[in-house]
Amino acid sequence: MDKKIKCFHPKLVVPIVISLILPINNLLAQSPIITSFSPQNACFDKATTIQIIGKNLAGTKTVLFGSKPATFFSVNSDTSITAITPSGASTGVITIITINGTGSSSNNFGIINEKIVNTDTTIQQGDSINLRVEHDYFTKYDTLDFSEQFNFNNTVNYYEYSNIPTGNQVFGNVPFYIYPFHREFNGWNANYVKRKNPIVLTLNTKGKLISAINLLANTYWGKLGSDFNTVQFWSSGKLIYQKDLIGGQDIRDYHGNPYFVNSINNTTTTNVWIKTIRKGTTILRLDKIRIELPKASNVDKVLIIDNGKLKESRIFVLAATIENTNPGESTILWSTGSSENTILVAPTKTTTYYATLANGTNTCLDSVTITVPKPIVFTDTAHIILTATAIESKRIAVKWSVSNANYVTSYTVQHSIDGTHYTNVSTVPPSTSNNFSYIEVNANEGVNYYRIKASYNHTVFSYSNNVLFIQ
Repeated sequence: MDKKIKCFHPKLVVPIVISLILPINNLLAQSPIITSFSPQNACFDKATTIQIIGKNLAGTKTVLFGSKPATFFSVNSDTSITAITPSGASTGVITIITINGTGSSSNNFGIINEKIVNTDTTIQQGDSINLRVEHDYFTKYDTLDFSEQFNFNNTVNYYEYSNIPTGNQVFGNVPFYIYPFHREFNGWNANYVKRKNPIVLTLNTKGKLISAINLLANTYWGKLGSDFNTVQFWSSGKLIYQKDLIGGQDIRDYHGNPYFVNSINNTTTTNVWIKTIRKGTTILRLDKIRIELPKASNVDKVLIIDNGKLKESRIFVLAATIENTNPGESTILWSTGSSENTILVAPTKTTTYYATLANGTNTCLDSVTITVPKPIVFTDTAHIILTATAIESKRIAVKWSVSNANYVTSYTVQHSIDGTHYTNVSTVPPSTSNNFSYIEVNANEGVNYYRIKASYNHTVFSYSNNVLFIQ
C-alpha cells in the first residue's frame, strides 16, 4: 500500500511529501479461516489426530474442539494445523484463536458416543475374550453433581422432606440423583445463602451437547407472577439462552396450603412428589421444571439466579439432569460382521478387531488388538518316575522324581479307583531338587491308582506311569 505523509521543515514554506510503501498485512490483520478438517469425527475419549486446513493460521494460540482445548497442536504452515482431540470433547465447531482474531469451522466436528472399552491385551491360544462397546458420553439424560454448593441450617426442611426418596430416582420419566438427607439439608437453597443478590447456583455441564435441563425445584414464599428466578445457559463465555421462572406458571411454593402460590402450567412444570404431614394440616410437594433450549447446544454451565427477598420467592434445587432429546440412533458394526454391543472372540493368532461406530450422520472407527503368543513346542517332555508307599492305615506316601523338567510349570497328583478315570487331588509347584512327595491321608479302602500330570502351559501336558496301591 502506498501511504503519503506530509512533513514540515521549520525553514521551508512548502511541505515535503514522503511516500511510504507499507505491507498490506501490517495495516489489515487477517483473522483465521477454517476451510476443512479431516477426519470429520472421532470416538469419545479417543485421542484422534485432526488435520485442519485454512488460511491465516500462523500465530495460532489456541485450538478448541467445542469448548475443550486440543491436547496438542502444531502449526505446520499458514494454511495447515495438526491437532489432537482432547479428553471429554463433545460435538461442536472447531475454533482457532490467533494473534489476529478468531475463526470457527462452518460444520461441527462430530464426537461419537461410543468406544471399545477393552484395551489391547494378551490371551493364550485356546482362550476367549469378550469385546464390548459402551455408550460413554451421549445418553439421553445425564445427572449433575452440585453437592459442593449445598448449603445448610435448614432443620425444618430436613424434617419436612426426610421421606422423599433419595439416591437414583426417576420422576416424570427423567432420572435424577437426590443426595441422602441428614440434619443438614442436602440441596441448594437461596434462602440460606448468606450474601447479597444475585444469589447464583452454578451447574457445570462441561461443554456437553444438551437440548434441555430438568430441575427438581420449588420456592419458599413463592409470589404469583414474580420473576425473581432466572435460568441462564452459557457457552464459550457467552449467554446463549435465558428463561425467567414465573411464579404461578413455571414455579410455585413447596407448601400446598392456600396462602402460597399453588398454580403451575402442568406442561413444562409438573408435580412429581406430594405428601401430607402434621395430621393433614400441611401439604408438601416437589415439582419438575423442564427448560428447553431453542436448539441443542454445547453448554459449559447453567446458572440458576435468585433475586428474591427474605420470605419472597427464594428458589431451592434438590436435583438437576441435563437432556439430549435427539442423541441419534447408535449403530455398531464389528469386523467380524456382528452388530452386537458385546462379542466373544477366540483368536488363534494376534488379531486386531475393528468396530465402525455411528451416531446419526457421524461415524468413527475404533479398534483393539488381542495378542496371542505362539505356543511353545515341547519336543522333549519330562521323565517322571512315580512310587507309592504305605505309611500307616489309609495314609499313602506318593513320591516322584523328575528329569528333563525345564519347562514344567506345575505337577498335579491324580487319583483313580479304576485306573481310567482320574481326579485331581493336589497341585505341587516345580522345584530345582526335582524330587517331590504328597501324603494321601484318607486313601480309599481297596484299589488306589495314582499318576502325576506335568503341565507345561494350559494346553500341553505329559503323564507319569500309573502306580497301583491296594489297601
